[in-house]
Amino acid sequence: MRKKLSVISTVLLLGFLTACGQSGDEGQTEGTTGACDNPLVPIEVDFTWTPDTLESGQSHLFSAHVTHDGFDVEEAEDVKFEIWEHANPDYHHMLETENQGEGLYTLDWTFQEDGVYYAYYHVTACSMHRMEKEMLVVGDVDVDAITAEPDTISTKMGGHNSHEDHEDHGDHDH
Repeated sequence: MRKKLSVISTVLLLGFLTACGQSGDEGQTEGTTGACDNPLVPIEVDFTWTPDTLESGQSHLFSAHVTHDGFDVEEAEDVKFEIWEHANPDYHHMLETENQGEGLYTLDWTFQEDGVYYAYYHVTACSMHRMEKEMLVVGDVDVDAITAEPDTISTKMGGHNSHEDHEDHGDHDH
């Protein structure tokens, strides 16, 4: 009987201590304060666009949801989207995003013509930089024929001579 009472007391005490360690703010413990606290954890970026099917002449919402260690990054140092058309030096844009709060950064964009485009997100947050390239197929085009010509467009990001420099880095954290 004494052994059962001791086990029950221990379980109740552990439950009480666990409950006391929780704050009312999204279940985080008192010892954690949020994003950017742990420099060993990389920032994460969920890059999406809607609608999923890209059509010329239609507005698309590009979004980057930036998190660090499970927390939204409310005030990233810099979030930009770089958009260019495959092998077209006249169609190359570095664009500022709008901070929507809760780690969400957005840009409305309309492609005027069908084609193969690329979008890089460039995110600097928590003293880390992350970028990744996505191929965007707008409309009904022959992707293989278009991409048969090499894409030699230079990036507008300082310190890099071309997008091939980004590919050498593996399109990940920097």
